[in-house]
Order: sequence, then structure tokens, then C-alpha cells
Amino acid sequence: HNESYEKLFSEFECGLMVNKILDIGEAIFKIIKNYEYYSKQALLAYEKYYNLDNQIPKIFKEVVKAVESIKSRILSD
Repeated sequence: HNESYEKLFSEFECGLMVNKILDIGEAIFKIIKNYEYYSKQALLAYEKYYNLDNQIPKIFKEVVKAVESIKSRILSD
């Protein structure tokens, strides 16, 4: 199992984890049967975690914090 996917799938039911190759068919069937639901969940996950328009401001904020931290360390030496 991939911990990142486990976390994502616990927040958004946008996919299924399988333990064995033999379980893939059942997972595909479940997704196809509930495709509209899984599709909507996938879009919600995309908007929260993968849409760069939503992520760039967060990244920029972290970069600014890192630069400020480095700047204050340099000035204090």
C-alpha cells in the first residue's frame, strides 16, 4: 500500500486500493458502477491538492517564510 494514496482515499473516495492482483476486477467493477460518485470525488481531490492555481499561493507563502528565516539567521551572525 502507498500511504499517500491511503490518506487521499480516506479523505476523498476517488479510487480504491487493492491488496492482491485478483482484487483489481472487483475494484474496477465498483468504480464503474459508481462512476459519477468517484468522478466527483476525484475532482474534489484535484481541486484541493493538485490544481496549481490553488497550490501556488501556498508554495509562495512557504518560500517567503523560508527566505525570511534565512535572512534573519544571516543578519544575526
